[in-house]
Amino acid sequence: GETIKQWLTMNNKPVYLMIKPFLASKDYYGVNCIQCHQVSEHEVIGAIRIMYSMEEDNSANAKVFWSSILISFIIFFIGLILIFILIRHIIINPLSEFRKTIYIIEENKDLNHRIKIASNDELGRTASVFNSLLEEFQVILKKVLGASHELASSSTQLNRITNETLEEVETQNTQINMISEVLDE
Repeated sequence: GETIKQWLTMNNKPVYLMIKPFLASKDYYGVNCIQCHQVSEHEVIGAIRIMYSMEEDNSANAKVFWSSILISFIIFFIGLILIFILIRHIIINPLSEFRKTIYIIEENKDLNHRIKIASNDELGRTASVFNSLLEEFQVILKKVLGASHELASSSTQLNRITNETLEEVETQNTQINMISEVLDE
């Protein structure tokens, strides 16, 4: 009296076979089997045989399988596109702006240009530090230009004083030569 479950192939089609023994009972859904059958309770009095073709289930499962694969690929590609868009928005575009700003500064020799800071992530903080560096360069460059102008002004003044001194020396030399000539005569 054991239940038998088997997978078979009939006419090249998958089939599920189940044979379940039918046991005598005094109350089988309100029927007393022992009254009609001269057996003791729980003795096998027959069997139920069920054969089920799995062809339709297999074709349905195949459809579900291929649909699942298609949906998975669609979700995968949508995910890739979203990741690409995020990477482009979060990393590539800010780096491109950074590069363009540095190029403009280098091309125009203009330290007044600044990188636009749109976020507070690593790239935003790097842009902020770069802008601070440019400000420091500007301060240092202004000091150097100021010192250069002072040096140029001092050089011009020293040149003027040297020329005046040279003229005075020449005048004194001329006067000494004239006095010397007068004394020699």
